[in-house]
Amino acid sequence: MINSIERTSIAVLFLSAVLGASGTGVQQPAAGPTPPQAGDPAADRGGRPSPTTADQPSPNDAKKKTRKKKKQKELETTGAEDVGTKSRKHPAVHVGDALTLDVTGRIETDARLATRAIGLDQPQLEWQDRRIGIKGTAYRKVTFELARELGKDFEESTGLSEKTAWRDAYVNVRVTKAFNVEAGHFKLPFGYEELTGETNLDFAYRSLAARVLSPGRDPGIMTHGRLFGRRVEYQAGYFTRDGSNARTNLTEGGHDAFAARVVVMPFAADQPRAIDSLQVGIAAADSRLENQLGIRGRTALGDGVFFDRMYVNGRRRRIGLEAAWANGPVSLSSEYITFSDERKGMGFSAEDLPGIGAQAWYVAGTWSLTGERKHGRLEPRHDVGRGGIGAFELAARVEALRFSSVSYPGLPFGFPSGVKLGHLRISRRRRAQPGALGRRPVHQRRFPDSVPSLTTMPKRCFGIRALRRLLLVAACCGIESIAWAQTQDAFFSDDTVQEVRLAISSRDWQTLKDKADENTYYPADLTWKGVTVRNVGIRSRGSATRNGIKPGLKIDVNHYVSNQEFLGLKAFNLKNMYSDASVVRESVTMKMFARMGIPSPREAHARVYVNNDYAGIYVIVEAVDRTFISRAFGAPEGEVESGGYLFEFQHIASYDFGYLGSGLAAYAGFFKAQTRDTDSLVNIYAPLEEMIRTINESADADFAASVGRHLDLRLFMKHLAVETFMAEADGLVGFVGTNNFYLYRFRQSDRAQFIPKDKDASLSFVDAPITLRLDTNVLSRRAMMVPDLWQAYLDALMECASLAAEPAADDSRGWLEREVDRQTRQIAPAVAEDPVFPYSFDDFQTVVESLLAFGRNRASFVGCEAAEMQDPQSQLPECAVDQ
Repeated sequence: MINSIERTSIAVLFLSAVLGASGTGVQQPAAGPTPPQAGDPAADRGGRPSPTTADQPSPNDAKKKTRKKKKQKELETTGAEDVGTKSRKHPAVHVGDALTLDVTGRIETDARLATRAIGLDQPQLEWQDRRIGIKGTAYRKVTFELARELGKDFEESTGLSEKTAWRDAYVNVRVTKAFNVEAGHFKLPFGYEELTGETNLDFAYRSLAARVLSPGRDPGIMTHGRLFGRRVEYQAGYFTRDGSNARTNLTEGGHDAFAARVVVMPFAADQPRAIDSLQVGIAAADSRLENQLGIRGRTALGDGVFFDRMYVNGRRRRIGLEAAWANGPVSLSSEYITFSDERKGMGFSAEDLPGIGAQAWYVAGTWSLTGERKHGRLEPRHDVGRGGIGAFELAARVEALRFSSVSYPGLPFGFPSGVKLGHLRISRRRRAQPGALGRRPVHQRRFPDSVPSLTTMPKRCFGIRALRRLLLVAACCGIESIAWAQTQDAFFSDDTVQEVRLAISSRDWQTLKDKADENTYYPADLTWKGVTVRNVGIRSRGSATRNGIKPGLKIDVNHYVSNQEFLGLKAFNLKNMYSDASVVRESVTMKMFARMGIPSPREAHARVYVNNDYAGIYVIVEAVDRTFISRAFGAPEGEVESGGYLFEFQHIASYDFGYLGSGLAAYAGFFKAQTRDTDSLVNIYAPLEEMIRTINESADADFAASVGRHLDLRLFMKHLAVETFMAEADGLVGFVGTNNFYLYRFRQSDRAQFIPKDKDASLSFVDAPITLRLDTNVLSRRAMMVPDLWQAYLDALMECASLAAEPAADDSRGWLEREVDRQTRQIAPAVAEDPVFPYSFDDFQTVVESLLAFGRNRASFVGCEAAEMQDPQSQLPECAVDQ
């Protein structure tokens, strides 16, 4: 996921033609007294400034209206019947002054063709509307409408929106012009373009601001009216939910929504002026969220998703600003909408996470080339077939949609709360809340004072000669020994907090932070323990943790200098750990992988200095590349031309190892080749396609043997067991689908194995069940049905539990609790001094306490559940966490 991401599009309708009554495929407006939807200014004015304040009608217009009324009167039935029908453009019924009833309908389809950058892969012909309805008035005080779709539109059929078949179903009672009451199912009063009727839109599609951030329709009750001679309009109401635009088959949307909108025409006057039609407005909406998925960012045509849903909890708030103006054949309109979802208690330790924010805007304009005045939809002066050529209009729109953090751009979005993590828990067990084990007071742990670095030693510690300086440092400052071990093992040693220094142009450093969402490299010098490498390339890295305050960094040693190395490394990463207040979840988890014999990246904490300024606590992470492959699997596997194939999984959408068809391009989207990427598509991806097809289509009896030819299944079960034991929320069976792994296919056997990646979402809940979400992934679900593999999974869990509970000779605590304690004590001074640490030091200490409790209790809980699974008929005590 990309933390701060934006999509901007420019829509230009070069020529729009309206042919008139004789033109085909053009819907005509209803004639006669049918009222617009009450309380909908956009419907009242056709989505444009009120005609009464625009250009005054010419004498010719008045003559035309007189002739039109005369002609319409001639068509009316003669006599004094109270009940009758008129010859109109659609059926209508009149019952004197008591009732006016119109029957309406609309059929709309469109063909779409665009580049993949916009999100459309191939041309499509889709239904937009197949609607029928009735609307009318009763006793001139009550207006009503009932409209229903006869089929699903494009957004519903593609899962982009979850709408009821009923569109408008409301009754409006007009008490006075200043006070109306409306109830039923209709649009929330928010969004200028969203409130504009579809027949009055200037474009085939509403803007991203309207389609993604505006609410849409839902049941509710609203009051509205016009004040000060129609110069001010207001709407305010309560709705049971916050609009259908925010709902899909996976997204529930908010509840108990309140919305209000005020529109002002500040320059309206009796005498016509060009500026009279200017209107400005503001709207606001607020609703309640309950541990559910939020909205997602979609591309201009709606097919592509560039920001996926995240779990949210708390309040959802919208604020919208709007402006519109029309004069003669020209019109302009614009909107700006801000949107925010809170994430109360969504952190691993029940802390509040920064909310998700979105902003959208557009500017649109139209020009009638044939001179018609713009009031809502363009109406031809002379219809085609009646002596005219219809009407032609030029229209253009620029728009943008951006997602980021509410607190400040770049802050991480995090992961689901315990409500989601625990949905598979056995009901008879009491669920432990994160960070609240035993509800004991947080112990205020004391950490040793920071030992000053060599660059900050007092002058008295240094003599004239080098040997004397070293002796004085050792004697005066308490340093037992200084080992200038210039090896990879020393660099990745977690026995101490490393010190990494970067020297970079101050302008480049500021640009890197300002453009943290870009992958642009900048030259820098790297120094560690006296080893300096010139002209390495550094760039921003990360997905949800990208930010310009404390950017994560990728160090490419040979980006500018070919074949340059640092301790034999071509690259490594400096992770900012922005989503982990403890800074140790990933490093501890990777050590568990290593103890279980699974190849994994080496990691160590480090103080990072940029131009001699302390930039904060980071984690050095070994890059998974050819150098890693050579270390883990042997030098031949890391060869450039003849080595194996390394893939990094890309979470472009939720995926569960389902079969994607025979087209190899689909697999290339999810599995990015990291080695031998210049080979043919067939060489790279054909074995991968065959492996996934076998995972999905092999018979149950042959699953282990068939899939085993492509994948080391026992090693997969061990990998899965480590993630389960460490309560990883974003791994192979994560909450957003499978995620965070590399896949390596060996060069000769075509057999593959998984390599762990990005484990900062682990150690989440001490009582996370050992079967949590195993059924959501095709590979894990089918593997668990094989008795031998299921037993291998349970055995690996028991091995993890044994390692985690293993005491030391001088410490009765288990290894996992000791390791959390050791690492957090070691980094505490660096955390306390971090000038841009995104959490308080109290937050750090609180989370550390919860992780210590995890390390203390996880082994016994997992062991209990594994024992129950191996002997379901046993009368073992109920599995629970010690309080």
